Amino acid sequence: MNGAMRVVGALLIAAQASAAPQPARVPRVDRENGLRQAVWGERFLEGIARYDALSHEGFEPSGQAAYLAGFSYWKLNQPENARPLLQKAFDAGFQAGGGRPQPGELLERFGRYLGVKPPRVEVPGLDPTALEVFADEKTPLTAPILAALPRFVEIGRRIFGGPPPPARFFLFGKEEALRRFYDALGINAQRSTGTTNFVVVCEEKVRRATRAETISMALHETGHAWVAGYMRARHDRGPKMPVYMTEGLAVYIASMWDDKVRALAPERVRQWRARGAKAPAFDDLAPFGSFHEPGKANVNYLLSGLLRARLLGPPPTGAARIPALLDALARKNDAAAAWREATGKDVRAEYQALVFAYWHEFR
Repeated sequence: MNGAMRVVGALLIAAQASAAPQPARVPRVDRENGLRQAVWGERFLEGIARYDALSHEGFEPSGQAAYLAGFSYWKLNQPENARPLLQKAFDAGFQAGGGRPQPGELLERFGRYLGVKPPRVEVPGLDPTALEVFADEKTPLTAPILAALPRFVEIGRRIFGGPPPPARFFLFGKEEALRRFYDALGINAQRSTGTTNFVVVCEEKVRRATRAETISMALHETGHAWVAGYMRARHDRGPKMPVYMTEGLAVYIASMWDDKVRALAPERVRQWRARGAKAPAFDDLAPFGSFHEPGKANVNYLLSGLLRARLLGPPPTGAARIPALLDALARKNDAAAAWREATGKDVRAEYQALVFAYWHEFR
C-alpha cells in the first residue's frame, strides 16, 4: 500500500470510529462533596467524621479536605488536633477561599499558641476528662478558683444528669497573659469567656468583692462552655440564641455556687430601681449591642438570670430542665417556641411579670 492509500485508509478508520456509538462517560464520584457541605454549613463534627471516613475507605483526601477537617477542629477549639491536618493542607499548596484563614496563617497561630499556653495542672479531686486544667500560676487569688473546680463538675452533673460536656479550663492570673493568649489564637476578646471545649478565666478580670462571687464568675464562663458543648455534641450546631437567653443561662448556672450569690441579683435589681432607673424593654435584651449598652448591661444580666428562674424554677431543681430546653431550641430554632415546649410558659409574658414584680413594689 503506497503512502497515499495509507493516508486514505487512516482517514476512513477515523471516520468510522467517530460515527460509531460512543460509550457514555461515567462522571467521577466527588467523594468530598459531603465534607465540604458539612463544614460550609458549620456542621463541624460531621465534617470531621466525613474526613475520617474517606481515610478509612482508603481514599486519599485532597489538600482541601485536610484543610476543612483541620479548620473544623480549630473552630471547635482543638488546635492540637487541627495542626497535622492544616500541615497536610499547607504541604499540598491548598489556598482557602471565602475569607477563611489560610493554612499557613493558622499554623503560625498554633506556634504562638504553644508559646503562651499555660502548663497543665492537676487539681485534687477533679476528673480531668470533665475539666482539663491549664494555669499560668497558682496564687492566693487563683488558688480558690482551682480548688472550686471539682464542685463545678458536680454542679454540671446536676444539670446534665451525668458528666457535663468536657472542656479545657485555662486560668490566668493577670490580664496581660490573657491578652497574649487571645492574640495567639486570633480571638478578639478582652475578658474571660466560655464556648465549645473551651473556658478561659482571668482572675484579675473576674475578681469581685467576695471570693464566692469571684468563683461564681468562673462558673458563669464554664456554664457557657457547657451549653455550647451540649449543643455541638447533640446537634452539631453552635449555641445560636438571643443574648438574654445565653447570658441568662450562664447567670442562672453561676447562681448555683451558693445561696449568698443567688441572693445578690434580686437585691441589686432593687437597688438599681431605687435610683429611678426604668426597666429595659424585652426586645432590647436579644441583640448583643443593646444588651451590652453601657450603663445598662449589669441589670440586663441580672434580669436575664432572674427570668431563667421564673421559667425553669429555682436552680437547685430547675437546672435539670436546661438540656430539654436546648433540645427544643435545636428543633424549633426559635427561642420563644423552645421556652413554650420546655416549660409551658411564654417568655415575654414572664418577663413582663418579672418587671412588674420589681418595679411595682416602688409605687
